[in-house]
Amino acid sequence: MRKIIEKLMNYIEAEDVKGLVRFCLILSPFVVGVLWAVGALIKYITFHQQALIIVGVAACMIIPALMGKKTAPPPPTVAANDNLLFFDRLLLKGLFTIFTNYSRQFQVIAPLRFSDLQDTLPSGIDQGRNIAIYRFKVVADGEPLSQADFHEILTVHLEERLASGELALGKPTAEFGGKIYPKVYIDECLYAGGVWRITLMVCDNEKVAHYIDHKAQTLLMRNSRISNQYEDNDF
Repeated sequence: MRKIIEKLMNYIEAEDVKGLVRFCLILSPFVVGVLWAVGALIKYITFHQQALIIVGVAACMIIPALMGKKTAPPPPTVAANDNLLFFDRLLLKGLFTIFTNYSRQFQVIAPLRFSDLQDTLPSGIDQGRNIAIYRFKVVADGEPLSQADFHEILTVHLEERLASGELALGKPTAEFGGKIYPKVYIDECLYAGGVWRITLMVCDNEKVAHYIDHKAQTLLMRNSRISNQYEDNDF
């Protein structure tokens, strides 16, 4: 294309009229062909406008997928919390000491190794609540305590170990929104088939604090003995 233009300019500069006419006659079929193609394209677009729009939209949807367009990674969840394994191990050691030293008080069989306290369902992230929960078990020895008694005795021993620093989680309480919460919260103590299943939480973020508030309100409405612990401001 550049050479054609340069040759045309040469004819003009040389004022070679015959050469310029002859050159234009040679180019005329190509010029007419280009103009005809442009006109045909415009006419085609005019009569097939809707179809072309549909094809364009489909291309915009299909081409990125075929090119392997990367999607944004999902936001990180609490599952990425590095404290999960640390807290699980720390609580396991604390419960091992408690149930070993006070097995008669709890009416349970004293564990011989840490694995005796590990529940079938491991500790992890509750996807519904998006908070970490720590699961343990201990085998009852004979007639079990009532659920409320087991819960209360375990609460006392956990508080003692937190206060003494034997359970190294810092202060025995946590503060969120001007309210005080237990650093280690007993969510459940359920007895079934000769085994106590215990679910604990570490109150180290607002999501756990909100869950404790909700659970406390539910227990108070049921007039449960377990709910009395929430009425003590020093808890």
